[in-house]
This record gives sequence, structure tokens and C-alpha cells, in this order.
Amino acid sequence: LAAVAAIVRILKGLGKDVELTTRVMGGATCASGCVAVFMQGQKRKASGASVWVFHGACSAGTNVPSLSATQAYLDLLAESGVDPDFTCKLVLKGYVTRPGAWMISGYELFHIHKSNIITELLPAWQPEEPFGLQLTVPR
Repeated sequence: LAAVAAIVRILKGLGKDVELTTRVMGGATCASGCVAVFMQGQKRKASGASVWVFHGACSAGTNVPSLSATQAYLDLLAESGVDPDFTCKLVLKGYVTRPGAWMISGYELFHIHKSNIITELLPAWQPEEPFGLQLTVPR
């Protein structure tokens, strides 16, 4: 948690001078401290097929969340702009107060929970300019 808070402070400082864009691509995972780091982008783009994992903050060697450390993490998310209703849901459903983890897709995070974590959902497919070998398609 201390390392995540330090990274967040550095990125917040950088964000005053440059526009930061963070991305989580399709099939990639943003879990734990990654969410707070991801939130430092002014533009936060993610695939609907990305995986997001939320859990309580635990000490090394245990999966039992420390309520004080978890509250510090939730405060970090709130300061970064995560929707308060979303963080309340994490607590009320027990996703961050009991052992275990809640995994959801970028699509759910953006469209269903409206968490303000993702600001732009990446399209599922994007065309690329051809390069290298040219294929000839028979008619």
C-alpha cells in the first residue's frame, strides 16, 4: 500500500505538467494497487474485455483484509476520483472486507457500475494499416 501511494504521488506530480493516459488492453488485468495507479491518467482507456480485481488490503502471508489498510486504500481511490457509490458497494457487498476477490470486466465497470474508473471504453477491434508482405486475394 505504501508503494502504491508513492507511485500515485509521483504520477499526480507528473500529471500537472503532462497529460497522462493509462490503458488496460483486452485480456489484460488491472488488480489491487493497479487500479489506484490507473486512476492517475486524465484519460483512462480500457477494453471491455479487460479484467478488474478488487479485494481488501491484506498483510503479507494472510488473505484476511486489514480494515484500516483497506480504508486507506479506499480513501486513495476516492481522492483519485472513483465514484463514491462504487466504493460503498465494495464495502457493503463485502468485496473488500472479507477474504476473497471480486473480478469484473471493463465493460461492467464502465457501463453497469459507472465507477468513473474508465473514461473511455476501447473498441473491440481496430483496423491497422497493412505493412510487410502483401496478400493477394483471388477473385
